[in-house]
Amino acid sequence: MLFPRLTNPLQNVVNKIHRGVDWVIDNRATTGDRFIGNFDGLRAIAALMVLTMHLHTIPGLALGAPGVWIFFTLSGFLLYMSFLRSREETNSTTIVAYLARRVFRIMPLYIVFLYSYAFLYKGWSPDFQQVWFLTHTFFISGNLHLWTIRTEMVFYVFLPVLVLLLLPIRSQKLRFVMLCCLAVVS
Repeated sequence: MLFPRLTNPLQNVVNKIHRGVDWVIDNRATTGDRFIGNFDGLRAIAALMVLTMHLHTIPGLALGAPGVWIFFTLSGFLLYMSFLRSREETNSTTIVAYLARRVFRIMPLYIVFLYSYAFLYKGWSPDFQQVWFLTHTFFISGNLHLWTIRTEMVFYVFLPVLVLLLLPIRSQKLRFVMLCCLAVVS
C-alpha cells in the first residue's frame, strides 16, 4: 500500500491515478510490441525547441516551427503504424473508434479553452464572441496557437482515408514512394 494512512476514498483516487500513469507508460510510443525510447528523446528536443522560441532565449534562432514539425511527424508515424499493425482489422468500426479516441482526447480541453478565452478573458462584443467561438470550434479558423489543433484534426480525419487507399498496396516500396509524392504535393 502506497499511502496506508489515507482514507479509502482518497486511496481509491490515488490508485486510479497510479493505474492511469501505468497505462500511459505501457501504451507510449511503440510500433508493434517494441517501445521506441528515442521518440521520447525526440519529443523532449522538440518541446525545448518550441519553448526556446516562445521564451526568446536564443535571439534570432527560429526553432519553434521545426519543433512542431517533429511533433507532427512523430504523431503521423505512430498513428499510421497503428493502422498498419491492425491491417486485417481495419474497417469502419476501427476507424470510428480511432476518430472517437482522437476527438475525446482533444476536444474537451480545446472547448474549455475556447470558451474561457472568448467569453471570460477577452472583452469582445457578444456577437464577436460567438463568431470567434464557433469558427474555432468547427476549425473554420485557427489563429493564435490554435492552428496546430486545426492541423491535427484535419490530419486525424484524413489519415483513415489515406490508410484505406494504401492498405491494398502490398509493396512497401511503392507505398513509400506514394507517401513521399503526397508529402511533396502537400
